[in-house]
Amino acid sequence: MTPLIDFHSGLMPYMRNGSPSIPESHRALRFLHDQFGFSRFYLSPLFDCTEDSVAMFLLKRQRAMERLFAEGELPGTIQLRQGATVLLRASLWETKDLQKLALKRSGHLPLQFPLGAYQEWMDTELNCLLYKGKFPLLFTSFEIPVLLYPKEIIEKLLRIRDAAFQFNYRALSEPTTRNLLRRLLKQGSPVLLGTGVNNTEQARYYELTYALKCAENELTPSEFQALLEWNQSFWKC
Repeated sequence: MTPLIDFHSGLMPYMRNGSPSIPESHRALRFLHDQFGFSRFYLSPLFDCTEDSVAMFLLKRQRAMERLFAEGELPGTIQLRQGATVLLRASLWETKDLQKLALKRSGHLPLQFPLGAYQEWMDTELNCLLYKGKFPLLFTSFEIPVLLYPKEIIEKLLRIRDAAFQFNYRALSEPTTRNLLRRLLKQGSPVLLGTGVNNTEQARYYELTYALKCAENELTPSEFQALLEWNQSFWKC
């Protein structure tokens, strides 16, 4: 099987309240590596433009990354990459240096919707990001909007040109998610997978094997392989 990549890891230490400590990050990374075979992790701490400037966020992220390597060893087969998850806020598109949080090669901005109902200001902000900021969008943890938003909103998001969609691996066990994945794969939309794990306890109770088995059983072999290969492709971004 294609080697697994965690394209939405919460294991960047000391970035904000709820972030793990460095020892906790090391333990969880080792567990996911040893138990499930994850070898590459896209560390994507949350950026909130109402709390930090991009410059301050990048400084904290770089210091956290340096400490992660300096204060303990990880298996040589583990590769880490610095990323971000940008929280959707009103006037986010006006944030200075926002492009520095986008994926370097594809230019996709990893965007997370705030918890709660979809609101009109979100339409305005998405349009500004798309047409004024010129960002292709990567919607992270998309299984959550699928649960929270009306069908017509999801349909509108699915039609956004050049959009990519990231789901939690666990969502592969849900029939509704698998049907949506089939549609996205058929229309050629990038689909990424990640764990969202941010501590060892979450890692220990993560039901990856069951989720992958559901996907393997219910998707065609070509669909299942294509699903895993999108992570490989975007790892290069």
